[in-house]
Amino acid sequence: KDPELGVDAKTQTDGTFFRRKGPNLFWREVLSLREAWMGGWTRNLTHLDNHIVQLSRPIGTVVQPGTVEIIANEGMPVWQQGESGDLGFGALHVEYLVVLPDQMEKGMGKDFSALWEKWRKKTGVDLGRDSGRPAGGVRVEL
Repeated sequence: KDPELGVDAKTQTDGTFFRRKGPNLFWREVLSLREAWMGGWTRNLTHLDNHIVQLSRPIGTVVQPGTVEIIANEGMPVWQQGESGDLGFGALHVEYLVVLPDQMEKGMGKDFSALWEKWRKKTGVDLGRDSGRPAGGVRVEL
């Protein structure tokens, strides 16, 4: 949404990336499946005042789709009443979106499936049992 003059300043956007609600800023960061699953990535986010906010995850750290990271004091400035009269800041809320590949080479699919089955057996994950769905599936009669 493009910013407009004369509208409520608490919900304006910068027209490109940031959204604002009150003193807080909101940002969506897109990760590849590899980045979300395996970590080992760093992003430098240029803030509205041109300082850099670094987003990163070490190798081995998983980011689930839809995860929201809240970074204190990286939102909009807020004048604080009181003795000091200093500026405080809202928070920056970063929502992580994960982009899944739309296709896979034949060999990659088999390798991924074998790796998944090995992990599943090692950790004891049973997708049917652990999904919370009723045993035996759901019968639908038409």
